[in-house]
Amino acid sequence: FTGSAETGVQVMETAAKNVTPVLLELGGKNPHIVFQDADVPRAIKSVQDGIFTNAGQMCWAGSRAYIHESIYDNFVKELVSRAKTMKLGPGVDESTSMGPLVSKKRQETVLRYVKDGIDEGARLLTGSEKAPAGGLERGNYIQPTIFDDVTPEMKLGSDEIFGPVLSVSKFSTVDEAVAMANNSPYGLYGGVWTSNVKTAHDVASRLQVGVVAVNEYLVTFPQTPFGGYKDSGIGHENGIRSLQYYTRTKNVSVNLA
Repeated sequence: FTGSAETGVQVMETAAKNVTPVLLELGGKNPHIVFQDADVPRAIKSVQDGIFTNAGQMCWAGSRAYIHESIYDNFVKELVSRAKTMKLGPGVDESTSMGPLVSKKRQETVLRYVKDGIDEGARLLTGSEKAPAGGLERGNYIQPTIFDDVTPEMKLGSDEIFGPVLSVSKFSTVDEAVAMANNSPYGLYGGVWTSNVKTAHDVASRLQVGVVAVNEYLVTFPQTPFGGYKDSGIGHENGIRSLQYYTRTKNVSVNLA
């Protein structure tokens, strides 16, 4: 099953009555960690694509970005500038940068998260509204939205919004970055941006997520396992782990004496 954590729990409870195993992929609140020695232009582009592709309606959307304090201001300034110039429109239009949300209900839910974030004290940097007038009023569009001053206690900081809403925060040390990234009920995907391979492996090993991409994002392969920790689910798709899950093991002993 792929869906929300709440529905996944119900699936698991129902399956338990028949002692039926389940494989659950239940979404994420996925972090980027961008260090000061990263390829900054590439990281900015990937953070942008990681949250605004499919209007953020992906379980592995990178909805949190933790950026080293020494590059934070310029990084966020460029990211906000890019978000403001994205063109909303239907996916069949090749000039479209970001399409609509899947339904009016999803649009209303995302807008409610945005309002709650503002009410709770998060600072809005760009976005938060429906598409401006110009032929898209009837569509389920929301402008690319970026917040900072988001804390883990806020709904913006803890819930999977499933929309084009990004929260950005700064960090000063590796330990601080890892602690911030792990402060989430989810643990599906994470991105690490650094030119230091030692740092990359250190951080990847400490992140409480099932998949880590270094100096790239939204990368999966059919031969490698995909699955999460914590509220992001149970089990793995793809790779040998998936084959093992779908295999019923049997031990047969025959005495030929």
